[in-house]
Amino acid sequence: MKILLVNPAYHGWFYLFGVRIPPLGLAYLASSFRERGGEVDILDLAVARPEEIPSFEDYDLVGIGTDTTRFKTAMELAERAKKAGRTVVMGGPHPTVVDDAPFQRDAVDYVVRGEGEATLVELAEALSRGRSVEDVPGLTYRRRGRIHRTPARPFREDLDALPGPARDLLPMDRYRSAKIGTWPLTPVITSRGCPFRCTFCASSHMNGPKWRPRSAESVVDEIEEVQKRWGYPAVAFSDDNSTLDPARTDRICDLILARNIDVKIWLFCRVDTALRHPETVAKMAKAGVTSAFIGIETLNPVHLKSVNKGFSPDATPKAVDLFRAHGIDVLGSYIIGYPDETLADIRYTVRRAREIRTSTAQFTILTPYPGTVLFDQVKDRITSWNWAHYDGYHAVFQPRKMSRFALQMMLVYAHLGFYARSKASLQGFAKFTWRRKRDLSAVGKVFKDMFMAPPLPGGKHA
Repeated sequence: MKILLVNPAYHGWFYLFGVRIPPLGLAYLASSFRERGGEVDILDLAVARPEEIPSFEDYDLVGIGTDTTRFKTAMELAERAKKAGRTVVMGGPHPTVVDDAPFQRDAVDYVVRGEGEATLVELAEALSRGRSVEDVPGLTYRRRGRIHRTPARPFREDLDALPGPARDLLPMDRYRSAKIGTWPLTPVITSRGCPFRCTFCASSHMNGPKWRPRSAESVVDEIEEVQKRWGYPAVAFSDDNSTLDPARTDRICDLILARNIDVKIWLFCRVDTALRHPETVAKMAKAGVTSAFIGIETLNPVHLKSVNKGFSPDATPKAVDLFRAHGIDVLGSYIIGYPDETLADIRYTVRRAREIRTSTAQFTILTPYPGTVLFDQVKDRITSWNWAHYDGYHAVFQPRKMSRFALQMMLVYAHLGFYARSKASLQGFAKFTWRRKRDLSAVGKVFKDMFMAPPLPGGKHA
């Protein structure tokens, strides 16, 4: 059986500003399928040129991975593949959570729920041999108008046993726009699963509530591979919890130093994890960690507790100071638009963000993604079911104490307020946007869409 795995084109801020990241999820699927002797290609529509897009007729099965924001685009691709007479499989965060949605049209044959490596391989083998798929865990499908679900597949414990992602099936030279400073970087996934229960995040639903790390040795081996084979001087640990176990983090750092690897590292790190293990933060800096993304969310203790973040806002400036003391730049991520938040609350968050002075800041609007606790909490106040607007930059539910238009305006206010805090900050932001000036017209279209696009009627899925 010959398979084509498709990554729909992204949209939103990072894409508009030229950031391209290889779809490692599909690359892991491809390597697992290829290991069993199957033929497989990856089509990344975020970077593919028109003349490179193959015909769906050349494949037996077309697999499409998607998140919530790109679900509509994924369905359009599925319809094209189905018209070509192919078997169509869909997977990713959105189909995992809303597994019946792809069957609202006659375009998708199977949904792979959760981690897909083993499920895709077993599904392909069953189809190629004419066997029933009822014994393949992790599948959703429709038969005679009814939705059927096989039992959930247990999450894989030994991630080192997975073959590494098939980067050779991707145009790796086209992802060099993502950078740490001047160093092009590429993602590395060091673990799966999340034990934390933030109400706005569906990570534990997709990858399980148990943290499952790769070994330090396998992580460092992959760093060496992306440097030597693909020429990337920097990597991004793109999993949410790469530093959760300080002993493993120390081991990764020790191996990097022992092998004399000159690498720049960007990673996610929780505020409380950093504060509990300052010695690990110091070692991270020595090993090449230059940038850390921390989920600050808000400096209001009431709203922070409402999303079950698990630490006090008083910890945030201490963590930022700790990173800064070791020369690590911090990108602070903030959320506005909590259900009971006021305009004064948002102004307070922006003022505190200016005082904390992370190197950069990202402000997004609280978004009720399907599969999250938040979705259930606010679903009666959702004003738009257009999944393309579930990108953190559109107000898709009605807060209690402000209008949606006011919330959209506060998103602009937050960014302007933060980056106008100093001349150096303004210059840095201006330099960033000027380098990407060709994308500014597209950014303008996004602003127009944010403020002028009417919501779809409640309950209608777009």
